[in-house]
Amino acid sequence: MTYKTQEELPLFLTAHDISNLLSVSEPTSYKIMKQEGFPLIKFVGCRSMRVKRDDFFEWLNSVKGNLK
Repeated sequence: MTYKTQEELPLFLTAHDISNLLSVSEPTSYKIMKQEGFPLIKFVGCRSMRVKRDDFFEWLNSVKGNLK
């Protein structure tokens, strides 16, 4: 799905959403989500990983091209 504004994105982003936003593969988005300092939400008892939309963009602005 294509979103025109940040506010149209889901409140909680998945690895798939992040891969689309950053134009990277899903495995790469999972690596990014596991980096120290990433505002990851992990759900107890399952492998589901999410990030709040606003926290993601705040984090993205803070790294400014310093992704490893």
